[in-house]
Amino acid sequence: MKKIFAGTGILVALFSIFFFLLVADKMVYYNNEAIYDFDLSKSISGQELKAFAEKAEVTIRLVDFKNTSFGKKELDVTFINPDSSIHLGKQPSVFPKQNIVYQVLDEKIQNEIKYFTIQNNDYEKIEKMKSSLEKNGYSLDILKDEPIKFGVGMLFSSLNIGFFALLTILLILSIATYYVYRLKEIGVLKLNGWSNSKISFRLLFGLLIHLYVFGLLCIIPFGIYVVFSDVSKIVLYVQIYFLLCSFLAFVFILSAVVGTFFIYHVNRKDIRKRINFKII
Repeated sequence: MKKIFAGTGILVALFSIFFFLLVADKMVYYNNEAIYDFDLSKSISGQELKAFAEKAEVTIRLVDFKNTSFGKKELDVTFINPDSSIHLGKQPSVFPKQNIVYQVLDEKIQNEIKYFTIQNNDYEKIEKMKSSLEKNGYSLDILKDEPIKFGVGMLFSSLNIGFFALLTILLILSIATYYVYRLKEIGVLKLNGWSNSKISFRLLFGLLIHLYVFGLLCIIPFGIYVVFSDVSKIVLYVQIYFLLCSFLAFVFILSAVVGTFFIYHVNRKDIRKRINFKII
Protein backbone atom coordinates (compact mmCIF):
# COMPACT_ATOMS: atom_id res chain seq x y z
CA MET A 1 0.00 0.00 0.00
CA LYS A 2 2.77 2.45 0.86
CA LYS A 3 4.11 2.17 -2.71
CA ILE A 4 1.02 4.01 -3.93
CA PHE A 5 1.71 6.92 -1.59
CA ALA A 6 5.39 6.90 -2.51
CA GLY A 7 4.40 7.12 -6.17
CA THR A 8 1.97 9.93 -5.37
CA GLY A 9 4.78 11.86 -3.66
CA ILE A 10 6.97 11.52 -6.73
CA LEU A 11 4.05 12.53 -8.98
CA VAL A 12 3.45 15.72 -6.97
CA ALA A 13 7.17 16.52 -7.04
CA LEU A 14 7.31 16.13 -10.82
CA PHE A 15 4.24 18.34 -11.21
CA SER A 16 5.83 21.03 -9.03
CA ILE A 17 8.98 20.97 -11.19
CA PHE A 18 6.93 21.14 -14.40
CA PHE A 19 4.79 24.02 -13.11
CA PHE A 20 7.88 25.84 -11.85
CA LEU A 21 9.42 25.67 -15.32
CA LEU A 22 6.21 27.04 -16.87
CA VAL A 23 6.21 30.04 -14.53
CA ALA A 24 9.97 30.63 -14.79
CA ASP A 25 9.72 30.69 -18.58
CA LYS A 26 7.21 33.56 -18.38
CA MET A 27 9.35 35.60 -16.00
CA VAL A 28 11.66 37.09 -18.59
CA TYR A 29 12.24 40.08 -16.31
CA TYR A 30 12.71 39.45 -12.61
CA ASN A 31 10.75 42.56 -11.67
CA ASN A 32 7.69 43.22 -9.51
CA GLU A 33 6.94 46.62 -11.00
CA ALA A 34 4.18 47.64 -13.41
CA ILE A 35 5.08 47.51 -17.11
CA TYR A 36 4.38 50.49 -19.40
CA ASP A 37 4.77 50.04 -23.17
CA PHE A 38 5.31 53.33 -25.03
CA ASP A 39 4.40 53.66 -28.72
CA LEU A 40 5.57 56.95 -30.22
CA SER A 41 4.10 58.61 -33.30
CA LYS A 42 7.59 59.21 -34.68
CA SER A 43 11.11 58.03 -34.02
CA ILE A 44 13.37 59.55 -31.37
CA SER A 45 17.14 59.32 -31.03
CA GLY A 46 18.72 57.36 -28.22
CA GLN A 47 20.52 60.44 -26.88
CA GLU A 48 17.31 62.46 -26.69
CA LEU A 49 15.40 59.59 -25.09
CA LYS A 50 18.16 59.23 -22.49
CA ALA A 51 17.80 62.92 -21.57
CA PHE A 52 14.06 62.44 -21.00
CA ALA A 53 14.69 59.27 -18.97
CA GLU A 54 17.20 61.01 -16.71
CA LYS A 55 14.82 63.90 -16.16
CA ALA A 56 11.94 61.57 -15.23
CA GLU A 57 14.29 59.27 -13.24
CA VAL A 58 13.20 56.11 -15.04
CA THR A 59 14.98 53.21 -16.73
CA ILE A 60 14.03 52.41 -20.32
CA ARG A 61 14.20 48.94 -21.86
CA LEU A 62 14.56 48.20 -25.55
CA VAL A 63 13.91 44.53 -26.25
CA ASP A 64 14.98 42.65 -29.37
CA PHE A 65 13.18 39.28 -29.45
CA LYS A 66 15.01 36.64 -31.48
CA ASN A 67 13.32 33.50 -30.18
CA THR A 68 10.32 33.18 -27.85
CA SER A 69 9.84 29.40 -27.73
CA PHE A 70 9.52 27.61 -24.39
CA GLY A 71 12.85 27.25 -22.62
CA LYS A 72 14.79 28.66 -25.57
CA LYS A 73 14.19 32.39 -25.34
CA GLU A 74 16.80 34.53 -27.06
CA LEU A 75 16.61 38.28 -26.62
CA ASP A 76 18.79 41.31 -26.17
CA VAL A 77 17.64 43.90 -23.64
CA THR A 78 19.19 47.34 -24.05
CA PHE A 79 18.89 49.77 -21.15
CA ILE A 80 18.80 53.53 -21.21
CA ASN A 81 19.63 55.18 -17.87
CA PRO A 82 19.94 51.85 -15.98
CA ASP A 83 19.97 51.79 -12.18
CA SER A 84 22.50 50.00 -10.00
CA SER A 85 20.26 46.96 -9.44
CA ILE A 86 20.59 45.83 -13.07
CA HIS A 87 23.31 43.29 -13.71
CA LEU A 88 24.62 43.52 -17.26
CA GLY A 89 25.70 40.61 -19.45
CA LYS A 90 24.15 37.20 -19.97
CA GLN A 91 21.44 36.51 -17.41
CA PRO A 92 21.38 33.27 -15.40
CA SER A 93 18.59 30.85 -16.24
CA VAL A 94 17.28 27.41 -15.28
CA PHE A 95 16.99 26.73 -19.02
CA PRO A 96 20.37 25.77 -20.53
CA LYS A 97 19.38 26.96 -24.02
CA GLN A 98 17.96 30.32 -22.91
CA ASN A 99 20.06 33.34 -23.85
CA ILE A 100 19.03 36.73 -22.41
CA VAL A 101 21.63 39.49 -22.57
CA TYR A 102 21.43 42.83 -20.74
CA GLN A 103 23.42 45.73 -22.18
CA VAL A 104 23.56 49.53 -22.04
CA LEU A 105 22.70 51.67 -25.07
CA ASP A 106 25.78 52.65 -27.04
CA GLU A 107 25.37 56.40 -27.55
CA LYS A 108 27.94 56.37 -30.37
CA ILE A 109 25.50 54.41 -32.52
CA GLN A 110 22.66 56.37 -34.06
CA ASN A 111 19.39 54.79 -32.96
CA GLU A 112 15.87 55.63 -34.10
CA ILE A 113 13.41 54.43 -31.46
CA LYS A 114 9.61 54.29 -31.58
CA TYR A 115 8.80 51.54 -29.09
CA PHE A 116 10.21 51.11 -25.59
CA THR A 117 9.24 49.84 -22.14
CA ILE A 118 9.43 51.33 -18.66
CA GLN A 119 8.93 49.26 -15.50
CA ASN A 120 8.10 51.42 -12.50
CA ASN A 121 5.46 51.55 -9.78
CA ASP A 122 5.70 55.33 -9.42
CA TYR A 123 3.03 56.58 -11.81
CA GLU A 124 4.12 60.18 -11.30
CA LYS A 125 7.41 59.34 -13.04
CA ILE A 126 5.50 57.78 -15.93
CA GLU A 127 3.39 60.93 -16.23
CA LYS A 128 6.52 63.07 -16.11
CA MET A 129 8.05 61.04 -18.94
CA LYS A 130 4.84 61.27 -20.96
CA SER A 131 4.58 65.03 -20.42
CA SER A 132 8.18 65.61 -21.50
CA LEU A 133 7.66 63.69 -24.73
CA GLU A 134 4.39 65.46 -25.54
CA LYS A 135 5.90 68.89 -24.90
CA ASN A 136 8.56 68.09 -27.47
CA GLY A 137 6.08 67.15 -30.18
CA TYR A 138 5.76 63.40 -29.65
CA SER A 139 2.26 61.97 -29.48
CA LEU A 140 2.12 58.54 -27.91
CA ASP A 141 0.06 55.61 -26.74
CA ILE A 142 0.76 53.84 -23.45
CA LEU A 143 -0.28 50.29 -22.62
CA LYS A 144 0.01 49.13 -19.04
CA ASP A 145 0.59 45.50 -18.07
CA GLU A 146 1.03 43.93 -14.68
CA PRO A 147 4.18 41.88 -14.07
CA ILE A 148 3.86 38.12 -13.85
CA LYS A 149 3.73 37.30 -10.15
CA PHE A 150 3.34 33.85 -8.73
CA GLY A 151 0.43 33.43 -6.34
CA VAL A 152 -1.92 30.81 -4.96
CA GLY A 153 -4.46 31.64 -7.66
CA MET A 154 -1.94 30.82 -10.38
CA LEU A 155 -1.24 27.34 -9.00
CA PHE A 156 -4.89 26.47 -8.30
CA SER A 157 -6.20 27.97 -11.54
CA SER A 158 -8.75 26.37 -13.86
CA LEU A 159 -5.88 25.06 -16.00
CA ASN A 160 -4.71 22.84 -13.14
CA ILE A 161 -8.10 21.89 -11.69
CA GLY A 162 -8.07 18.56 -13.53
CA PHE A 163 -4.77 17.54 -11.95
CA PHE A 164 -5.88 18.45 -8.43
CA ALA A 165 -9.24 16.72 -8.87
CA LEU A 166 -7.58 13.48 -10.00
CA LEU A 167 -4.96 13.76 -7.25
CA THR A 168 -7.67 14.20 -4.61
CA ILE A 169 -9.65 11.20 -5.88
CA LEU A 170 -6.51 9.05 -5.94
CA LEU A 171 -5.61 10.01 -2.38
CA ILE A 172 -9.11 9.47 -1.00
CA LEU A 173 -9.44 6.02 -2.61
CA SER A 174 -5.96 5.02 -1.45
CA ILE A 175 -6.59 6.24 2.09
CA ALA A 176 -9.95 4.44 2.27
CA THR A 177 -8.29 1.20 1.12
CA TYR A 178 -5.51 1.71 3.64
CA TYR A 179 -8.00 1.97 6.51
CA VAL A 180 -9.54 -1.36 5.54
CA TYR A 181 -6.07 -2.89 5.10
CA ARG A 182 -5.10 -1.81 8.63
CA LEU A 183 -8.39 -2.87 10.24
CA LYS A 184 -6.66 -5.38 12.55
CA GLU A 185 -4.26 -2.71 13.86
CA ILE A 186 -7.18 -0.32 14.38
CA GLY A 187 -8.92 -2.96 16.47
CA VAL A 188 -5.84 -3.60 18.61
CA LEU A 189 -5.42 0.12 19.28
CA LYS A 190 -9.09 0.45 20.22
CA LEU A 191 -8.77 -2.47 22.62
CA ASN A 192 -5.82 -0.68 24.21
CA GLY A 193 -7.92 2.41 24.86
CA TRP A 194 -6.85 4.67 21.99
CA SER A 195 -9.41 7.27 20.93
CA ASN A 196 -10.86 7.10 17.43
CA SER A 197 -9.33 10.41 16.33
CA LYS A 198 -5.90 9.51 17.72
CA ILE A 199 -5.90 6.24 15.79
CA SER A 200 -7.00 7.96 12.57
CA PHE A 201 -4.37 10.69 12.73
CA ARG A 202 -1.66 8.20 13.75
CA LEU A 203 -2.28 6.08 10.65
CA LEU A 204 -2.33 8.99 8.21
CA PHE A 205 0.54 10.97 9.72
CA GLY A 206 2.95 8.16 8.88
CA LEU A 207 1.61 7.98 5.34
CA LEU A 208 1.95 11.72 4.82
CA ILE A 209 5.57 11.68 5.99
CA HIS A 210 6.22 8.71 3.69
CA LEU A 211 4.75 10.68 0.78
CA TYR A 212 6.83 13.78 1.59
CA VAL A 213 10.06 11.80 1.84
CA PHE A 214 9.70 10.29 -1.63
CA GLY A 215 8.70 13.68 -3.05
CA LEU A 216 11.85 15.25 -1.60
CA LEU A 217 13.95 12.64 -3.41
CA CYS A 218 13.04 14.53 -6.60
CA ILE A 219 12.66 18.03 -5.17
CA ILE A 220 16.07 18.34 -3.48
CA PRO A 221 18.28 17.37 -6.49
CA PHE A 222 16.40 19.74 -8.80
CA GLY A 223 16.50 22.44 -6.11
CA ILE A 224 20.29 22.15 -6.05
CA TYR A 225 20.27 22.60 -9.83
CA VAL A 226 18.12 25.74 -9.50
CA VAL A 227 20.53 27.22 -6.92
CA PHE A 228 23.52 26.78 -9.21
CA SER A 229 21.77 27.84 -12.44
CA ASP A 230 19.63 30.79 -11.23
CA VAL A 231 19.49 31.28 -7.47
CA SER A 232 16.94 34.11 -7.85
CA LYS A 233 14.32 31.48 -8.77
CA ILE A 234 14.80 29.29 -5.69
CA VAL A 235 12.17 31.21 -3.68
CA LEU A 236 9.61 30.60 -6.43
CA TYR A 237 10.54 26.91 -6.51
CA VAL A 238 10.13 26.54 -2.73
CA GLN A 239 6.82 28.44 -2.75
CA ILE A 240 5.30 26.12 -5.35
CA TYR A 241 6.31 22.93 -3.54
CA PHE A 242 5.27 24.33 -0.15
CA LEU A 243 1.77 25.10 -1.47
CA LEU A 244 1.50 21.60 -2.94
CA CYS A 245 2.57 20.08 0.37
CA SER A 246 -0.02 22.22 2.14
CA PHE A 247 -2.69 20.93 -0.24
CA LEU A 248 -1.66 17.34 0.50
CA ALA A 249 -1.75 18.02 4.23
CA PHE A 250 -5.26 19.48 3.88
CA VAL A 251 -6.51 16.36 2.05
CA PHE A 252 -4.94 14.08 4.67
CA ILE A 253 -6.36 16.05 7.61
CA LEU A 254 -9.81 16.01 6.05
CA SER A 255 -9.48 12.26 5.42
CA ALA A 256 -8.35 11.72 9.02
CA VAL A 257 -11.46 13.50 10.30
CA VAL A 258 -13.71 11.37 8.09
CA GLY A 259 -11.71 8.28 9.05
CA THR A 260 -12.48 8.96 12.71
CA PHE A 261 -16.15 8.22 12.03
CA PHE A 262 -15.21 5.02 10.20
CA ILE A 263 -13.12 3.85 13.18
CA TYR A 264 -15.95 4.78 15.54
CA HIS A 265 -18.17 2.18 13.84
CA VAL A 266 -15.56 -0.57 14.05
CA ASN A 267 -17.01 -3.15 16.46
CA ARG A 268 -14.59 -4.18 19.20
CA LYS A 269 -16.20 -7.59 19.60
CA ASP A 270 -15.80 -8.40 15.92
CA ILE A 271 -12.17 -7.30 16.05
CA ARG A 272 -11.52 -9.39 19.18
CA LYS A 273 -12.81 -12.49 17.36
CA ARG A 274 -10.40 -11.93 14.46
CA ILE A 275 -7.33 -11.66 16.69
CA ASN A 276 -5.64 -14.91 17.65
CA PHE A 277 -4.51 -14.70 21.25
CA LYS A 278 -1.70 -16.96 22.34
CA ILE A 279 -1.98 -18.39 25.84
CA ILE A 280 1.36 -18.80 27.43
